[in-house]
Amino acid sequence: MKIWTSMDVNKVYIMMGFHCNFHCRYCVQHNTKLEDTSVTKASDKLIKYLKRIYNTKPNNAKNKISIVFWGGEPLLYFNTIKDIISRLNGYNFKYGTVTNGYLLTQEIVDYFNKHNFMVSISNDGIYTNNTRNINVLENDKILSLIKQLNNVSINSVISAYNQDFLATSKYIKDIFKDKPVGLNWEWLMCDKDTVSDLYNIDLNKFALDTKKFFQEAKKNLISDTLTPELIFINNYLKRVHRLQIEELDLYPACSPIRRVMNIDLDGNCYACHPGAKIGDVNTPHEEMLKIYQNKFNNRFSSADCSHCEYVYICKAGCPLENICEGKIIICKAKRIFYKELLLFIKSFGGLIDD
Repeated sequence: MKIWTSMDVNKVYIMMGFHCNFHCRYCVQHNTKLEDTSVTKASDKLIKYLKRIYNTKPNNAKNKISIVFWGGEPLLYFNTIKDIISRLNGYNFKYGTVTNGYLLTQEIVDYFNKHNFMVSISNDGIYTNNTRNINVLENDKILSLIKQLNNVSINSVISAYNQDFLATSKYIKDIFKDKPVGLNWEWLMCDKDTVSDLYNIDLNKFALDTKKFFQEAKKNLISDTLTPELIFINNYLKRVHRLQIEELDLYPACSPIRRVMNIDLDGNCYACHPGAKIGDVNTPHEEMLKIYQNKFNNRFSSADCSHCEYVYICKAGCPLENICEGKIIICKAKRIFYKELLLFIKSFGGLIDD
């Protein structure tokens, strides 16, 4: 697999720290050897870097740069988030965060709305208690605060408990009723320690459920009803279109060290998840590429993906994810999903308009 040789950063994930008030069963950080998390203030080095990438963008692209705060649980670091934004006063970044939502207060909601935050709440539908232990959408006080957010979406992990897209979508729509809420699914990431009840997807049922999902999406598209499912599908359609037209070579799907950077409060840079350090904000791009290539970009050859007809979409998955039983099952589920996605594209011959 190739890696990018140039940088055009348009999204920066800031790792606030590793502390969390939840113990989600599939958390990608559960086996990471974490470094000291005592830092609670962003370094000048990080702030200077953010201003630098902003200033290097042409005027028509400056307001397209996103900063996403994550953790751990980012709301544990709310004061740090406020400090970073105050130090970026005058710089027109887009802001967002991914949170379990449990620590939301009226102060936090008002602040996020004032700064036009896109807030993504982690939730796995009716079986959230099986995966995250706590379902904030069933807490009336927290739900009331979530509904006050101007820009809110739900981020849902596909697992054996949450493999029915339509069931999750109906659950979210029933809760939020007339409030427009985006819904995004991401695939379960597995390692050798992931427990089997999380990844043992019933593939036959998944195939039927996925077919129904795309059939329902097709009905809504024909009736000109924009639903969370269509927004999610359209994100994939844009990606497929870009890959087919612009990026014919096989590059990592998430564009690490090119369009996306993951940085901690000290200004250290990571190839996505914690533990995959590749330098800091002052490390030359060429050096980070070498480290990425040597440490993390050798998984494609061992994944036996080279003959898969869908590899140009999933890009052999995450290069930080080792081959294991769970990854193999999730791979089979992805193939089912991508097959229906391409049939959906073929039936319409194009993308859904925004």
